[in-house]
Amino acid sequence: MGRIIVVVGVVLAVLVGAVVALPNFIPQDVYRKTIEEQASKALGRKVTVTGNISVGIFPRIEAKAGTTTIANPDGFGAAPFASMKELRAAVKLIPLIFQKVEIDEFVLVDPTIGLVQLENGGNNWTFDIPGAAPKPNQPQKPSQIGASLGNVHIINGQVSFEDRKAKTTHALSALDLTAQMQAIDQPFSIHASGQADSLPFTIDTKIANPKAMIDGKATPLEANLKTDVFDTNVKGSAVMGDKTSVDLTFDATVPSLPKLADAFKLTDLPARTALGKVTLSGKAQGSPDDLTVADLTFKHEGGLAVDFTGQAHMAKDLTFKGHVSAVVADLRKLAEGAGTKLPPGDIYKRFAFAGDAAGGPNKISLTNAAIDFDAIHATGQADIGLAGKPKITGQLATNVIDATPYAAASGAPEEQKKSNGWGNDPIDLSPLKAADADLTLKAEGVKFQKFDFGPSNLLITLAGGKLTADLKQTSLFGGSGSVVAVADGSGPVAAVGLKANVDKLALKPLLSAAAGFDMVEGAGGLNVDISGSGANLQALMSSLAGNGKFDFDNGLIKGVNLTELGNAAKTALSSKSISLNAFSKDAQTKFSGLKASFNMKDGVAAMSDLKLDAEGIAVAGGGALDIGKQKLSLSLFPQFNSKSQGLNGYGLPVKLAGGWDGVGLSLDWDWLAQKAVGDVKGKVANSIQDELKKQLGGSAFSGLLGQGATAAAAQPAASQSAGQAAPSQQPAETPKSDKDKLKDAAKNQLNKLLGKGN
Repeated sequence: MGRIIVVVGVVLAVLVGAVVALPNFIPQDVYRKTIEEQASKALGRKVTVTGNISVGIFPRIEAKAGTTTIANPDGFGAAPFASMKELRAAVKLIPLIFQKVEIDEFVLVDPTIGLVQLENGGNNWTFDIPGAAPKPNQPQKPSQIGASLGNVHIINGQVSFEDRKAKTTHALSALDLTAQMQAIDQPFSIHASGQADSLPFTIDTKIANPKAMIDGKATPLEANLKTDVFDTNVKGSAVMGDKTSVDLTFDATVPSLPKLADAFKLTDLPARTALGKVTLSGKAQGSPDDLTVADLTFKHEGGLAVDFTGQAHMAKDLTFKGHVSAVVADLRKLAEGAGTKLPPGDIYKRFAFAGDAAGGPNKISLTNAAIDFDAIHATGQADIGLAGKPKITGQLATNVIDATPYAAASGAPEEQKKSNGWGNDPIDLSPLKAADADLTLKAEGVKFQKFDFGPSNLLITLAGGKLTADLKQTSLFGGSGSVVAVADGSGPVAAVGLKANVDKLALKPLLSAAAGFDMVEGAGGLNVDISGSGANLQALMSSLAGNGKFDFDNGLIKGVNLTELGNAAKTALSSKSISLNAFSKDAQTKFSGLKASFNMKDGVAAMSDLKLDAEGIAVAGGGALDIGKQKLSLSLFPQFNSKSQGLNGYGLPVKLAGGWDGVGLSLDWDWLAQKAVGDVKGKVANSIQDELKKQLGGSAFSGLLGQGATAAAAQPAASQSAGQAAPSQQPAETPKSDKDKLKDAAKNQLNKLLGKGN
């Protein structure tokens, strides 16, 4: 019995020795040819093995191949799809007898893979593998072969990706990967490190039971990805059966968005200087093409601080819903980072909003919103469009809106200047191009300089740099009506426009706000339609054109009693004196009507039909207001209802002329004398019109009083109607007449009343 055992042992030893030694007697070219043929057939690509080949059978089946290349398909050039310096594979022999595949070793040394996507969408990583596709609905037999992974290792791998349509390339280099799995129903782990586009990274992944996951059972897993610019952690379960689904919790941290952008070569990052740290967390459930994220939190720290809590849904597009708050501590800095330079001033400082948010990549809707912009606070609802240029639409209620500092920052003066021009500071309306808007505002008040429009309903539209503010309801100085203001920055130079239609407007606060003049009271209607354009304020004011009219009732003119002034004409020429009681702080003239219309061109508003109706007296007049040059010229011609008053029914004609720093007043004595002693026939209005044209230069009110031809009989004081003082020294041989002295005395008293005298 023992001899038999020895013989059997010898035979087995010889057979095992023969099996072990047999591969060494087979030439390498036989293996090479077989490997190349079978691999090429399986991949549908030419496979070439140029390095040494060795094969072993005992105690494990193993093979080693030297330099190996896999060719690219036609149309991708002569470079190989993949190549490797060495490939080693070994399978345990004994488990294989029992239909269990246990990979003892699988190593790729210096593998290089070049992925290419063409302009037409074709790629070189889709293999045309021969063989019939499985028939539809054909049941798959479950595999009876178990598997395990021993030493699975990729050493110094290189993967490149070239997108020829997008003209971009990416590279994965220095890839070292180790995978382990004792059995297919045992934990499967992967550890990898390398560089993605020069960005170092490490990955650790673990799947509790790969077989259960493939069989459609929820299987625990976790993964961690760490880089210098972001850190991501995922934990939960996944199913990979007929339909892949996940139930995961995740968190991610990006210490610096600009550094992340630099790592991925994103050079057009908007508002870069305002970006900072991002943290993100949530719970994801569903399939990759229909994923819901609950308990989502997003936080951004930096120049733009954002907090969001809610949920998101990712299918064809990303949608979200929750509560959001955002704060821009330095709006000017944020705008500069986005390529927009805001005008200087103590404005454009802070912007913040909070509310319930819903939307997607192209639109965000805010409800129950609270919005703060500098000193402006608004509540309501708004939509923010993000497709292209931002666009804001919605309905908001605000506190008082003061537009003065924003207009001043764009070139408008903060206060009315005094006859020294408007200045050549450029008007900058470029910030209007940064966004579009369509907003309905209900404001507690609207202010601009000294103009208080009161509680107002506004429709704000902003498109292409053109801003239109339509005050549907205004209570400007006690009136009611509408005002439309336009600021247009879409063209090469700034343009503005104003249309106003207001009834029951209080005249005193209007004139006080517009020109610092508070000597006239009354209420009535005002209609204005003017526009202009210019690179600076001086050019813009000198370009104004349009028309307008006003009609005020039951008012009061302070500082002058026109009736008494008219009666003074009776004795003025004979006694060479007038009652100065007509001019005083206590003097006044009540009127039942004051109206006129004007046409404006090149910044000059010409008026020829001024009419004032008082008790027993009417005053006609006209003149010009040169807004560009900040000058005023106005002539008034009083006429009594009865010719028994004044001189043949005429009162003293008055000329007002000057600049923004003050208006001078003079009396036209000689015109009065001419009308008093002459044969006055026809309508007085015709005489007044003829005289007015004469004094305004002969053309249809085209010049200013004092710049055109003056009345031939006007006295020297009238020629100084711009409010300038008479020369301090007169030639001794030309003493003043009593008439001239009277004129000077009257002029001085009038100028004192108007703030011009000493």
